[in-house]
Amino acid sequence: MFCLAKEALSPLNVWKNSWSLYRNSLSKVVAIIFAFLLVFGLGLFGLQKLSGANGSVLQIYTIIFFLLQLYIYALTFLKIYKTGDGEFEKGIKASKSCNHKYLRVLGASFLLYAVILCLTVSLLVVFPKIFSNLVNPVSFFGIIGFSSVFILSFCLFYLPAILVEDKNIFTCFVRSWKLIIGNWWRNILIFLVLLCVLAFVIFCVSTLCSAIMNIKPESAALKVLVFLISITMQSLLVPLAFSTIAVQYNDLKNRQK
Repeated sequence: MFCLAKEALSPLNVWKNSWSLYRNSLSKVVAIIFAFLLVFGLGLFGLQKLSGANGSVLQIYTIIFFLLQLYIYALTFLKIYKTGDGEFEKGIKASKSCNHKYLRVLGASFLLYAVILCLTVSLLVVFPKIFSNLVNPVSFFGIIGFSSVFILSFCLFYLPAILVEDKNIFTCFVRSWKLIIGNWWRNILIFLVLLCVLAFVIFCVSTLCSAIMNIKPESAALKVLVFLISITMQSLLVPLAFSTIAVQYNDLKNRQK
């Protein structure tokens, strides 16, 4: 039985504990994510057939998917966190805990996305001369990507701040900042390794899916196979990311004691 550490951990031990928490919690959450992605994937396919890929219908469907995805991810994180901390909200079901905090998760997520969007637009509007002189467009997207990652690195723990500490949509970011400040280099190092692992797995799976589709591009069976591989990959990677967030969040709390 895995338990979250009560003392500060080295980056290596954070990764080890994240893997242990992932293995212990995977069976509890993978079916939820897989079923969610499967149902909505099939629903999207059906809508495209019925509506003829009508833009407005697909946009509404995408919004619904996004809202429900946030709920599923909040529920997933709670289940993973409770796997490592059995005393957390003892006797209260994770689904009930998630329900009354979901709107705050939703509001904070939209607020974070809005900040990143405003930053992107500001860089385009305020500094047009800089970007107009960039020969390689990759440089532009690199600057946008770096800025977004920098913001996310300091706001990363807004989800546990809401779900575990019951913060509101504003104080959750303040709490995340206070946890990371002074340990920002450790935080970036740990999650850069995680991002590299996720990127490598996604690249390998994407290459495999492309190779499968090149066999017979019009084959419906191969399209179904690629779809199932894709949602299986997501179902396995999301818990890994949340397990790392849970362990690192707990480690940062221990460092403040």
